[in-house]
Amino acid sequence: RSSDLASETWFGELAPKLRAELGPIWAKDISETWQERHARAGALQHRLERLDQSVPTPGADVDALWDRARVVLELKREREAEPLLRQILALDPKHAAANFQLGRVLLDDSDPAGVAHLEAVMNEDDEAVPATSQILRAHYWRTGQSDRLRELDARLDRYEKNLEASRAERNSVSASDTFIPHGLSEAELQDLRTTLATDPQLAFAELAQKQLKHFPKQKFFVLCAHRWQPWHRLPNADQDRALVNRLSRAVQLPGRVLVISPAGSYRALARKLRRVPGAEIYRHRETERAV
Repeated sequence: RSSDLASETWFGELAPKLRAELGPIWAKDISETWQERHARAGALQHRLERLDQSVPTPGADVDALWDRARVVLELKREREAEPLLRQILALDPKHAAANFQLGRVLLDDSDPAGVAHLEAVMNEDDEAVPATSQILRAHYWRTGQSDRLRELDARLDRYEKNLEASRAERNSVSASDTFIPHGLSEAELQDLRTTLATDPQLAFAELAQKQLKHFPKQKFFVLCAHRWQPWHRLPNADQDRALVNRLSRAVQLPGRVLVISPAGSYRALARKLRRVPGAEIYRHRETERAV
């Protein structure tokens, strides 16, 4: 065989010995890799069967449909996943993951309709630009669309420049920034209030978003936490910091969250935050007046 001839050429008399020593090792590695893949495929298939049993009417539930589509895609059954992805997008046209996967599947099948789905992903989520651009680049290269390649390169250049500026913008906050209402839904607000209510030292809290110039669809929340303190007690910076640290670990919002105290270096920022419409989002029931 050509492989045997090559090994004889490179290793000479050592070739038989090397084959005898390394052959079992290679066979073991291949066997273990195959077993891992087989076990994973079996687990995915079992999960898919359970999903089929637990979701008798999947068309009514986007999350259930996506869960099933994701498993089918991991099993490399793209054609079976396509109708599921279309069902998801019929219910939620902005579903980023479904748009991305359907766009990829269509372009892999040389269907140019996939371009629109990938463009929708980039328009909805700035962070998806690099991964989505790779798929579009391969498609434009295969189809000889040099103009679209140049447009894509220009878009990537703008993205990279904006990315640097965005990192700097999201790494700092001060009273000189512009703040806008938090924009949370009532359900998101209720979840946040439930979390805040678990801390007995929190008197009330205000929330707003920093207005971002770069990648404005991303969100940067600032939460000002006012600690409960009797009027006759002196300020306690250590307890303020402890409250901020606890809430920083507990609070989860759809974006970056910075928790601050209304004292110290953030005093001016806290005053500005208070003037944002609807900023006060939580007040302990025993708190009788605003601080």
